Amino acid sequence: TGSVRVNTREGAAISIPYHFSLDLAKADPGALTPIAVGLAAGTDLDAVIGGLVQDSVAGRQAGSGDIENAVGERLAAAGLVPGSLTFGPGSTAGAARNANPLKATWTSPGWGVLLIGVDSADWDLMTPLIQAGALPNLKALQDRGAWSTLQSMKPTLSPILWTTIATGRRPEDHGVIDFLMKDPATGAEVPISRLFRRVKALWNIASDFDIPSNTVAWWATWPAEHVIGSMVTDRVAYSLFELPAAEAPAGMVYPDALAPEISRLRVDVDEIGYEDLKTIVDVPRQVFDQARLAISSPDGYRNPVSHLLRILASTRTYHNIALSLLKRQKAGLTLVYYEGLDEVNHRFAQYLPPSMGLARATDPKLAAAFSDAVPAFYRLQDHMIGELLAAAPAQTVVMVVSDHGFANGAERPVDEPPDIEGRPGLWHTLDGVFLVAGPPIRPGRLANRPELLDVAPTLLALLGLSAAADMPGHAVSEIFLPGAEPRQPAVKVASYEEIGEPLQSVASGGASPEDPELIARLTALGYVQSSAPGAPAVGAGTPTYHINAGYLFISQNQLDRARDEFQRARDLAPRFDQPLLGLAQVELLKGRPGDALEYLEAALELVAAPQPALFTRVAQVYLKAKQQKRGLDFLGRLELTGRPEAFRLAALGILHEGSGDADQALTAYRRALEIDPSVERALYGAYVLLRKRGELEALADLLEKSLSVESIPVAVRAANWLALTRELQGRRPEARAILSTALAKAPDDTMTLINLGSMLLRDGMARESVVPLENAVRLQPESFEVLVNLVVAYGKLGNLDRARGYFAEGEKVAKRPALYNAMAYACYLNGAKEDARSYLAKSFALDPGQKEARTLQQQMERGTR
Repeated sequence: TGSVRVNTREGAAISIPYHFSLDLAKADPGALTPIAVGLAAGTDLDAVIGGLVQDSVAGRQAGSGDIENAVGERLAAAGLVPGSLTFGPGSTAGAARNANPLKATWTSPGWGVLLIGVDSADWDLMTPLIQAGALPNLKALQDRGAWSTLQSMKPTLSPILWTTIATGRRPEDHGVIDFLMKDPATGAEVPISRLFRRVKALWNIASDFDIPSNTVAWWATWPAEHVIGSMVTDRVAYSLFELPAAEAPAGMVYPDALAPEISRLRVDVDEIGYEDLKTIVDVPRQVFDQARLAISSPDGYRNPVSHLLRILASTRTYHNIALSLLKRQKAGLTLVYYEGLDEVNHRFAQYLPPSMGLARATDPKLAAAFSDAVPAFYRLQDHMIGELLAAAPAQTVVMVVSDHGFANGAERPVDEPPDIEGRPGLWHTLDGVFLVAGPPIRPGRLANRPELLDVAPTLLALLGLSAAADMPGHAVSEIFLPGAEPRQPAVKVASYEEIGEPLQSVASGGASPEDPELIARLTALGYVQSSAPGAPAVGAGTPTYHINAGYLFISQNQLDRARDEFQRARDLAPRFDQPLLGLAQVELLKGRPGDALEYLEAALELVAAPQPALFTRVAQVYLKAKQQKRGLDFLGRLELTGRPEAFRLAALGILHEGSGDADQALTAYRRALEIDPSVERALYGAYVLLRKRGELEALADLLEKSLSVESIPVAVRAANWLALTRELQGRRPEARAILSTALAKAPDDTMTLINLGSMLLRDGMARESVVPLENAVRLQPESFEVLVNLVVAYGKLGNLDRARGYFAEGEKVAKRPALYNAMAYACYLNGAKEDARSYLAKSFALDPGQKEARTLQQQMERGTR
């Protein structure tokens, strides 16, 4: 077993692993002289044969197809007959250890790397806290580090994403696709473990280069692997897991000698006192006492305060362990994972100001106490990061990442709580955190947004190693100071699976006596949807496993495989609507909206209170399939109440409108808004129809009723439509005032910024228009409308250079007549008449018949404005 260096057609050197066996009984003794000479010189047999293999492929190209033949011929010439010979991935079967030809050429960069994983950390919440001075350690890292939003991937579920971060491989490659899996030995559902991971993680790769590593609490690391260094798995104190306090059971840590220390550092939930709790939620003592009593009850985890006590105990346990390892074990790589913030978000995000209807059922005093839980936990997390930094060697490169963001403010779902069963990802966003600081790092915000798959290659680059060819991501080279990126081995790696120690494989999925309780808790918190009682054992996964796999296949356009996965999920959980929605998605992507309707209608009939937004989606599919009558008949038969009923009526309005019946559509929209004035699609439908009819006062009355709804996005949309309506009525100051009020409620809403800036510009207030327009272009740099308006605004202000700058940005977006007309107008206002004529000529070349440009041309000829 070993690897050989081969050049690609592009000239790059890569390492291809090989494995073969030799049938010495068939060897020609007379031709074995080179082997004997090598052995006599003290070279081991592997090295001698490796030299023969390398000689046989010298000068050949990877992928030329004749490498195996060349090796066979060279071995035969040396008197050896291959028993079996394989190259490339999968060639290590049966091998105890593979050669690592890169290790001899690798040199340490001179610093260690500390990777801190903070589940669900989000710049939208962190940034105002940093600016307020509440997160001093993260601010210090940001000031001296490179940072950006980290682009996550779907499904946004922790086991999948953190394993992707640790391996640099896609979920379908690494094999961790859900919170639960099926034990291949028993068919029982078990919590995910590292036994389902099919590829190496960063700590495995580090061990292959004799780099000591410490790994603490990372998802899907139980049972512990043998590494150079230490591993403390995610089962030691994970807040959902009941484990003995006295000692860590087998497989919890590696090496076993760590167990006594880990037991000593473990924080039991009983050690979390009232004062500790008050640092996160300042509740009355009676609430604390009740929560402590509820911890040991069957439904204790449903009590948010009881759950918070567990979260604090788990977080402190892992933090204590990480500090201890950092202080006493020098490691080239340390990985520490904190899950607490994600759990706190799932428990308390609905209480963040402004409080949501989802939180209204809670006692007002408790709701007020819960409102600061998420920021308070950010402050605790920042303090712990500060302690890690103090414990790490001074030259350490520190990287802070999150797997995804968490909905806050106006983006929070108004219909689904953050712990809804089977759909926890509804509150997760694709905006994670990426922050790295240390000796080789260039400070500042990154120009490009890194992706989740880039984390592992970047961390390998910090260690002086290259990403393997089977890692889809790339190292973020932008983080390095000029000349500071560590030198990497000259030979490229095809796959780290083929060098060094193979993954330890175990047939069993690791079932344990705690599993039924763990699954019950995961289900209650919304992390999983378990199989229906008596459901057939289909495949290796749970319903959510197959749903996740289905969407992964959709992302790769493997629609038939996706359909099979959704069908398996449906077989396992026939009363779960998500498999049906997945099957509908497949049919839509195949261009068969009529077939998709079968699944969508089944999903709507399956549950008593369907997801409200599903009705709008279904209505659009009926229109796409040109089956409006079917839609009107089906939706007309459903009997619903509350918010779902309002969305049903909105869907009926869409179908009536699509059938050309504006009166029936408007009636349906109005009935929907009477039930719930925050149904945006009904509001928009009524806005379009009433504006078209010219019934502006009736429209304004309708919109005003939606200005105070709980959903900030809907209230802001209503304000924008109301402002445009008032402008049409000639009530221009009132229109601007409405937009200014909306902007105070949502300062970064681009629709409001654009409308206000455009309205100010139309009203001759060019100077005042620049502020909202430039804020809009900061948020949406490629907004063509905003760039055109900024060209006009700066033309009116006499600043032709700024106008030209925004024109250049606009031309990168699109070369349309409106942009050339705006620049012609700006030039004309500032005396650059020849330039104005040139821009108008370009505009006419795009559209000779446009009236706006012709009018401008006539005004220029007359010398008027």
